[in-house]
Amino acid sequence: MATMSTASTANAMDKPQSTPVTSPMTEPGRSVLLWSASPLPPLPPPPAAVALVDGTTPPPPPRQVTYDQEPGAVLHFDMYRSMARSAVDTHPTEDDDMADLGGAIKYIHTEMLTEHYADPLRTTRKYGIDVLTRKRYKIKNTEALLKSPQQAMGEFGQFVTYDWGQATNPGQYAMFKDYGDFVGLQQGCGADMQCDVRWPSSVPYSWFSVGNWCPNLPWDKKGSKGAPNAGCLKGPDGNMVEGGLCPNGFDPINFIPTTEPTGTPGCVYSYGKSMVVDLDAMVGMTAEDCAGGVKCRDWLHFRHNCTDPKLRRMFLPTGEITNVDYCVEFDIHPKCDACQTAGCQALLKSGQEAYLGLPYWHGRCDPLANARRTEQAAAAFGIPGALNNHITVDPDLVATGADCPRSKGTSWACAPEIAGMAGPMCSREFNGACQPCFVPGTVQGPDPPPMPYCPLNIFTKGPYTDRLDFPIPKCKTNKASDGCCLYSNTCDGESDPNSASLDDDGYALVAARSNSNDMEVFLRRAAGGTVAAQAVSNTEAMRWAGYFGWENGPATRTLAQVLEETAVLAKTSSPPVIVTSQVQVVQIDNKCFELAVSWQPLDMPMMVGTTQGSAKACQEQCAGTDGCRHFSFWQSPGIASGLCHLHDISATVVEGSVGYTSGPNKCWEDIDDTSNLIDKGHKTYVSSDYACMDWGTLYEPALPGGTRMIPQGDGTNEQAIAQCQTWCVANFACEHFSISFPSRMCTLAGAGASIMVNQISTISGRAKCDEKDKQAFYRLFLDSPSLPSGHGRVSGVSMAVALVVGISFASLAVVKVFRTGSHSCRRTGVSGAASSASSRGLWPSVPIALVSVGSPTASEDSEVGRALISRHQDF
Repeated sequence: MATMSTASTANAMDKPQSTPVTSPMTEPGRSVLLWSASPLPPLPPPPAAVALVDGTTPPPPPRQVTYDQEPGAVLHFDMYRSMARSAVDTHPTEDDDMADLGGAIKYIHTEMLTEHYADPLRTTRKYGIDVLTRKRYKIKNTEALLKSPQQAMGEFGQFVTYDWGQATNPGQYAMFKDYGDFVGLQQGCGADMQCDVRWPSSVPYSWFSVGNWCPNLPWDKKGSKGAPNAGCLKGPDGNMVEGGLCPNGFDPINFIPTTEPTGTPGCVYSYGKSMVVDLDAMVGMTAEDCAGGVKCRDWLHFRHNCTDPKLRRMFLPTGEITNVDYCVEFDIHPKCDACQTAGCQALLKSGQEAYLGLPYWHGRCDPLANARRTEQAAAAFGIPGALNNHITVDPDLVATGADCPRSKGTSWACAPEIAGMAGPMCSREFNGACQPCFVPGTVQGPDPPPMPYCPLNIFTKGPYTDRLDFPIPKCKTNKASDGCCLYSNTCDGESDPNSASLDDDGYALVAARSNSNDMEVFLRRAAGGTVAAQAVSNTEAMRWAGYFGWENGPATRTLAQVLEETAVLAKTSSPPVIVTSQVQVVQIDNKCFELAVSWQPLDMPMMVGTTQGSAKACQEQCAGTDGCRHFSFWQSPGIASGLCHLHDISATVVEGSVGYTSGPNKCWEDIDDTSNLIDKGHKTYVSSDYACMDWGTLYEPALPGGTRMIPQGDGTNEQAIAQCQTWCVANFACEHFSISFPSRMCTLAGAGASIMVNQISTISGRAKCDEKDKQAFYRLFLDSPSLPSGHGRVSGVSMAVALVVGISFASLAVVKVFRTGSHSCRRTGVSGAASSASSRGLWPSVPIALVSVGSPTASEDSEVGRALISRHQDF
């Protein structure tokens, strides 16, 4: 019988604090996580075998247990979202959808990056996303929900899809009436790991919904919680559904929130300050060389200036590869839009290129690659055990989590119907929730069992240590490759990597030790005479092959497959894991302040900078000054005080302002009524009437007679903006208005006018902001048309534009807009560039723009054209 040993106590990869070293095969500028070899630790003695249920003798009767969820414990849980850095923590997270880490990476990969579906003129990732955020939640759903058929995974409610803060499925309104507030969950991979056809994964991922405040109305129709819309949905007590975010439920100071949810209506969750990772750094973009002998700074700098010719390629819709004049983050062969199609599988087996762009994103159709991508993101967030022990969930969350509710007989059961069956059991190790899992190769089945397979330690934790209620399943065989006997330590064969059999059973036994050093020793022995024979001389490749060779559950690959990957690792020019990003907690002097940001002009008219002791004091001065919207505080290192500058509504943001701290006159949480406010970016809190307006832009030429100066005494600057827009509405030929300060010169422009960017103290917009404009700042993500067919009629103008793009893409400054859809300003990098063409049916979706050569810095440093999604962002 078995002489298998459990995992060694010292893991060669289990050194999170080790210093990365550079391998000879590492490309310049890339930091690869490696460790020096260490001696093999002594093999520990095998533990005592756990008695199995005798198949010929009835098992002992189970004790009486309660299988329903027992409310009481507060669930600590991490949720993730990709978003624009400027929007982090600007608004409460309510009536929103989130994801676990795998779900967030999947969303970026499938929804935002595919080049042959994207607008080549864009100046940001889709929706302006440049960071990945992690929030720590405390969750306690109501007892009524958790004891109802509407519960999910024992601790959650049903997932709610929100659009503009409104639940999109009216069929769920009855659920809100019955159960009020809850945090919902939906698995991204269904039964037996049936995931999105574009993103298979060996590890399950999930989506989450939070909020439920007045869920039947969009954000701009809800009113405020103090004065809600009379049409807001009522809960079981007859009162308005308040939403699950507890009073003071957002902790702007601490990552772990201090407010404890009570599990009563109006208080089922709280969350803390976001932890943020720079997406450009995480995917290796800032490790790429850009023109001028520098590393790429960000997405736009990479887009225009990367020097690697392999990154200047994309797929045509026909599947051919074409060279382009810009750099591509990721593209996938059109045949692999769905990974399991015969065309995609044939392409992958042929060895042809299926992926282009940065190596981080390659292998989208490979379940293991997607799981590893998620683990690399976990390492960027500093989660202990990531890239050491295949951990993507903070171990503290797993260790302190309550036992999973058994809920026997329900769709989310964590206890088998019959003792000794393969499952379901549940584990928090996948994403922190109670994920059902199974043991393969059991006598009582089901056969084959659904995936995912349980961690090998499942019977050593929580209620699963009770052999009366949870006897270890009897196995069909004692072969390690069948998986079952690994859970009871009763497999035939040796697990010592120096003597284990060089076959699938020996591989499975060594993999069950969960030790990278042991697996490397075994693979060096097994590589002789195989495709991996040449890999043994490559230290880096073997080190990573040792790590990737084991999983936290039973091995799901054959030895031949592992050796094939080992050979690939030895041949690749890119290291399998690149760790260049550093975790950044968004927490500075105050919750809404920004570092290295200032506003121009430097002072309001007739004012000069004053001396203040801190940025907070400068903000207080701004709050007490009529017309002040932002402050800029400059302080020299080591000096106790600094200069405070105040700015009105016309000021333009300037990023990269070293030594400055800036912010609004009041942080969002300190504003009494935010029901009709939006954030135009960089904490510019204004009425939703400004939704279609943009700062720093000017339309010209002016219409004949289309200039007028609004006298200084004729109202505030805000009122002057409204007057200028009203004049545009009254002029039939007017499509856009612009107003410049401090002169208050109002200019009207017609269809086809050019838009000039980087115009200090100038605001422009359309004649009228419609509902779509306003709601775009409230909703989860912007409607954004894409370039594939079916989105509009292409004219000869668009063909000419395509030619110009190839010539002048490297620098953007002046953009002439011919026809645009109502939201094109958030897609092309041209703000406020909407016309009535869309309403006339001339160009319903695709923006057409002519790009002219100008100053490179103008486009790269300008905030104009960024997707200023402020209220909420995508996963």
